[in-house]
Amino acid sequence: MLVTSTSRSTYLDDADQLNSHEPRHWTIICGVGAGGAAYLRQAVKKAIEDDIACSVGFILLDARPVSEQGRGIAWASNQRPFALTNMRIGSVGYDPADPNKLVELLGVQGKIFSLDGEFMSRAEVGEAFSRDLNTHIRLAEKRGIRVDRIQGEAAAIDPLGNGHSITLNSGDRLFAHTVVLALGHLPPDSYKELTGLPGYLGNPWDLDAIKSTPASAIVAILGLGPTAVDTINILREQGVKNIHALSRSGRVQYPRPHYSRYEPEALTAERIKSLATEHGHLTVRDVVSLIHLEYKAARVDCAELKTAFEKSRLSAEQAIAHGLATCGENSNWFSVLKALDTVTPLIWHHLPPEERALYMRKYRQDHVNVSYGSASKPAKKILEALHDGSLSIHGNFEREVRYSDGKFHLSWLQEDARVHGQFDCVINCSGVGTDLTKARYPLFGYLLTKGWLTPHPDGGGLVDFESGQLLFPSGKPIGSIYSLVGSITYGTHLLTHCMDQVVNSAKRTSDVVHKRLLETLAPHKL
Repeated sequence: MLVTSTSRSTYLDDADQLNSHEPRHWTIICGVGAGGAAYLRQAVKKAIEDDIACSVGFILLDARPVSEQGRGIAWASNQRPFALTNMRIGSVGYDPADPNKLVELLGVQGKIFSLDGEFMSRAEVGEAFSRDLNTHIRLAEKRGIRVDRIQGEAAAIDPLGNGHSITLNSGDRLFAHTVVLALGHLPPDSYKELTGLPGYLGNPWDLDAIKSTPASAIVAILGLGPTAVDTINILREQGVKNIHALSRSGRVQYPRPHYSRYEPEALTAERIKSLATEHGHLTVRDVVSLIHLEYKAARVDCAELKTAFEKSRLSAEQAIAHGLATCGENSNWFSVLKALDTVTPLIWHHLPPEERALYMRKYRQDHVNVSYGSASKPAKKILEALHDGSLSIHGNFEREVRYSDGKFHLSWLQEDARVHGQFDCVINCSGVGTDLTKARYPLFGYLLTKGWLTPHPDGGGLVDFESGQLLFPSGKPIGSIYSLVGSITYGTHLLTHCMDQVVNSAKRTSDVVHKRLLETLAPHKL
């Protein structure tokens, strides 16, 4: 049974007074997907361990129904059965302290999976996330920690006394001492000028809108990343038979091979920090050298990595076919490559602007297409679509989208000739939104106007690398407002999507907040 507080003790009245008084430190978690839920789990455990449970409380605020809290958009109950995890289930880093926790929650310990079966339904995994959140809420309330669960969306945050007033879209106001923004990723911010046009979908995670696409429509998909793969497969299931996916590279997600967790020896945080200190900053050459050292330490031939990069640059049909032919093998080369995920944010943090630009220009596409990859089953469906003619993939997309006479007009280069196409629908899968000035949500506009959210030159906002605390341009912290990884932290962390990064971000921020709580509530525990 869901635990939903009926008390309104955290609501403010018209005189800025709480409706009742409790001697608690309230933390509001805005956004209760996988990241927000991970923060609550970490914070509850720490409060119980250090015996301050009766002095803290949490507000879980999410625009989705309370029953969806813990899932987020990616793991929502309305995800189609064929929408699968992009990682084999044993590799999803759900709990930093227990790598096998998710396998336990799903009840599949010791199960032998087929190649396709290693990638489970996201809705099924989301159900496990939701159950675990409810378990931790019951544990919290049993130990005296108040948890209020509210369906709503924050529109404004203002300073009030020793905390913050949070105004909801409904007009209600809440009070919290600490604010944790766990908003995840924003929809693409490109092509904002097309918003409102019939047939244009700017939010590719709006499943109901995608499902309403007529089967007879000629559809253009902008982008070829994991979201585009899901969107194409949803459209085909609905009977849409004329789909065109366009991007600059025309490259698809390379099928993700079987791999295991690997503990790095060269690609460690300590080694990276040492190199950055020694040189004054990191270079891409430093990183490439560390990768070669890691393969050498693991006694793995990095020629297989180079081969995967080369094959991923082939036509979509050739790349997918090659990846599927080899992804059932025990791919130690991929295990080593995935170790890079853990330290990518730290590497990005220590690269100066010119080195970041070099990485984005020369290495990013290979890294994304191979390392992020695609589960085998969705990759097979894309290959089927290419073979039956329901999907065409075009590279050298010229990015301009015009609208006239009820049609969308796009063009791309093919064999040195410009090709023009007319489409009934356009679905924007061009990547997560990172320009917060273009975000469609009122809270971002409000915080930008107040100067509480400063745009980062590489996307997102200025936040402290370790804690996620929002920063002024001077580097000074802004109140007790923190952000977990997502669009807000993109310029600071770059890699913001994989579960390991989500839960570790929640752990880092909860560690910082908990330490500050102890300074006031139980200094003898420090």
